Amino acid sequence: SSDVCSSDLTGKSTVAEQFCARTGRNFVRINFHKHTSTEEYLGATGVQNGDTVFEPKDFLKAYATPSTVILLDEVTNADPAELAPLNGFLEPNPKIAFNGVIHTKANGVLVFVADNTYGNGDETGRHVGTRPQNSALIDRFHSVIPFDRSEEHTSELQSRETISYA
Repeated sequence: SSDVCSSDLTGKSTVAEQFCARTGRNFVRINFHKHTSTEEYLGATGVQNGDTVFEPKDFLKAYATPSTVILLDEVTNADPAELAPLNGFLEPNPKIAFNGVIHTKANGVLVFVADNTYGNGDETGRHVGTRPQNSALIDRFHSVIPFDRSEEHTSELQSRETISYA
């Protein structure tokens, strides 16, 4: 797992999307907000045809799909307690029991986090609403890829309107 960090508008999400387009991988972006719940991105119990069943959401669907890149976008917007269930899924060679089912990561699945605060939240007022995250989550991202906020780099990324599939 990798953590992609920098200020806003540097192309963190775009790079992940472009990587997928150029390598033929599936791309799933999960945006986090103040009220994101575990059920919203992992899944929840629901009713189908009168039976109670677990309905997986975007993260678990992508996690089980080979060669998928999952981008967890702006995690510092979310409550750390709602993100805690991700910890086991982000370990090497995971076999995680969640809602009575053992989940394993499909071959080639990569998980990235894009964040403006390196998981620390922001007290400057620039990224209002972000909050520090539990180090148990942040430490599972073994690589930090800082992005350059130079005018040249930012202009190049902002000028791209389409994804190249070459």
